[in-house]
Amino acid sequence: MFIYNNSCGPEMEKVLQYYQKEHALDIISWPIDEYIESDIEWSFKGQVHNYGQLTIMNDCIYRNMDLSRYVLLADMEQIILPYKHATLPLLLIELQNQNSDVTEFLFETHIHPISVSDDEGRFDFPEWRSVPGVNILKYVYKIPISPDDFKSTKMIVNPRAIKQSAVFYALQKYGETLYVPKDTARVLQFNDVELGSLGKENLMIDYRVWDFGTQLVPKINDVLGKSGVNNISN
Repeated sequence: MFIYNNSCGPEMEKVLQYYQKEHALDIISWPIDEYIESDIEWSFKGQVHNYGQLTIMNDCIYRNMDLSRYVLLADMEQIILPYKHATLPLLLIELQNQNSDVTEFLFETHIHPISVSDDEGRFDFPEWRSVPGVNILKYVYKIPISPDDFKSTKMIVNPRAIKQSAVFYALQKYGETLYVPKDTARVLQFNDVELGSLGKENLMIDYRVWDFGTQLVPKINDVLGKSGVNNISN
């Protein structure tokens, strides 16, 4: 994993350092706002959008061109979740075998508002409440998407086939694009979004993330303990 780190708090720094020591993460210092004005909104008022997001994505693709078979490009609050396979590698093996000419796999984004948690409290652990961040296992409600809505995507690409990437898709590439059906895999995005007139009764429920709970919980506890964020024992 590659993290382009503009800044972070002390607790996040502990976690990043832990993963770096485990050789699971490369931290790339990215103090871009020390040099130019960065705009974090979609208004494009700054000199560069969202901390140079496009530059980050293209740098990551080229940085991994000779290192990785695939590159997954997503924001910190997003995960690409398979719905018919146990893991993403198994999904990609099948998709690639069925579509040998595809070099860009696009996944539809579904918003899970963090203002609406599940009613059961199944993964609402008291020992996690003091830990900064979002417990994604609590948020199984998602905003429905109508056929006329803009459908944002994130991607997994063959880096050797990509010449230039945009935020949601590749601008220039060799090979074909596959829009992965949402019942096969999709992006779950956990955001503090305005629901407007939507009430909880208007939201859909997606429990798929719970299927990974038994794997995630002990691993999260292990990282929290070993990184020094929280003294939790399994």
